[in-house]
Amino acid sequence: MARINLVIDDELDKQFRNEVNQRLGMKKGNIKIAIEEAMKAWMDQTEKSLAD
Repeated sequence: MARINLVIDDELDKQFRNEVNQRLGMKKGNIKIAIEEAMKAWMDQTEKSLAD
């Protein structure tokens, strides 16, 4: 399993955590799940853009 450490804007962090809370609840591991989903969606979207 890989580990990524990064620094993001405080407001983006707050908005993301609020969205995770609304969709999944603030249970341990839900932020990880949401970030993985976001990364997959970004890659899928990028792949579709390159195919066009």
